[in-house]
Amino acid sequence: MKKILRLLSEPRRKRLASAAVMNQAEFLNALAGNAQLHRWLRGQRTFQYFKNRYDLYADLQSKILGEESIDYLEFGVRYGDSLFKWSTIDINPDSRFFGFDSFEGIPEVWASVTGEAPKGSFSVGGVVPPNRRRPHTLCKGLVQRYVATVPARIQSPLKAGYP
Repeated sequence: MKKILRLLSEPRRKRLASAAVMNQAEFLNALAGNAQLHRWLRGQRTFQYFKNRYDLYADLQSKILGEESIDYLEFGVRYGDSLFKWSTIDINPDSRFFGFDSFEGIPEVWASVTGEAPKGSFSVGGVVPPNRRRPHTLCKGLVQRYVATVPARIQSPLKAGYP
């Protein structure tokens, strides 16, 4: 390794060292955050685990929402799996479902502790998924385009979530 490093110019060695330390620092911060999360979780009462997100949705519907009508808003629809699943779980005919997405992927690089998604990730080529069951309002474009019009159409109490 020392022989390889000697082949690099000093500025390149410094950049390499900086990148290695920075990545280590990010990893260690994420690891520390994970440890804090687990310490907090151990102090909480037991909570239910679900095999998949659809089981979680069914549990929320049966225990919290019941037969109450809802206005379901989803930001980042992609293929529409969550939106369409909620529409089959919810039995109230007055419930409404809104989905917001550009369907062209994320507009900028998205960095998180687990990695980085480049601009355009999650794209479905601009294709809006076909409406598979109940009526839905799929809003194509950035959500900022709809911010002024959608709140006036919301009728049920606010409950927020992310799939």
